[in-house]
Amino acid sequence: MNSTGKAIGLLFLILSLSSACSTMDISAARQDFREYIQGCKQRFNYDPLQTEGLGDYQLAEGEKEFLNCVYTGLNDLLIPNTTIPEDYEKLVKDHRDMTQKVADKEMTRSERMQRSLAAINSIKEHEAEEKDKRIQQFQRISDEMRRQEEMNRIQNITTQVAQARNFSALSGALGR
Repeated sequence: MNSTGKAIGLLFLILSLSSACSTMDISAARQDFREYIQGCKQRFNYDPLQTEGLGDYQLAEGEKEFLNCVYTGLNDLLIPNTTIPEDYEKLVKDHRDMTQKVADKEMTRSERMQRSLAAINSIKEHEAEEKDKRIQQFQRISDEMRRQEEMNRIQNITTQVAQARNFSALSGALGR
């Protein structure tokens, strides 16, 4: 393979890797999101884990504002840094709908919590699957690049041997 072919192969590898690694590590984004949630808690004086005294169909004071803050964090911090933004967008939409159902007394707080946790666990599983797919894709690309490099090395050796034979034959014909 000539240098143009090598450059094209390298470009393909870079483009493939950049699409596989174009987002920040989701665990780092999650950490940023956890810190963001702490700010939402303080700003709206609401903690979703401290809801004793609330009825099954009752929203706490500041809860909707807190949740809007959390949705903003999801949109700003997690969605841009995941390979499955549609899952997070669906989580936000569904959680908004479920919160309204709690306010309308069509769903209990605990039902909303159970469904939300199931959706979050599903997202984590989907992200793990996507990460595994990207790792496998990277491995295939790496293997192909190694195979191409080996073929190039063999081609270069073959070319050098042929050139040496031609030189030897030419030298013999010239009587040197």
